[in-house]
Amino acid sequence: MSAKTIIRAFISTLEKDTIFTTRDLLSFGTRGAVDNAVSDLVKREEIVRIMPGVFSLPGSQRKVSLKELAIIKAESFGREISEHTFDPPSGIPDNEVWFATTGSNSSFKFGSMTIKFKPTKRRGMTRGDSRLGKVASDTVDSP
Repeated sequence: MSAKTIIRAFISTLEKDTIFTTRDLLSFGTRGAVDNAVSDLVKREEIVRIMPGVFSLPGSQRKVSLKELAIIKAESFGREISEHTFDPPSGIPDNEVWFATTGSNSSFKFGSMTIKFKPTKRRGMTRGDSRLGKVASDTVDSP
């Protein structure tokens, strides 16, 4: 059975407003086969690409916040995000949002926004008042 067939079967079991990632599909074939299947399913409008590696089903009415997308991306890489507001250094552009996370530096685009993961130790993530134990607040809305 092809990766695309297995992925189609998988997405047919999902609730309409479910968000899923490429990592959720990797057990259905090789990385290349999954990437090709996902690309084709997006072109055929069988799934919707919210941002690279993150998808939903067509017709979903769910609005996804930047924080929710950051959590989804972080979890897909086995990372954690702090629940506290992160105070980035001054001079950060308005189109960037930073999240304190376990793991290494990384960033990704969502519309005109850049979401950046900044590494911190797990101990720092539990300190709501510490600089490195903070994450972008819930007041940040998607573009």
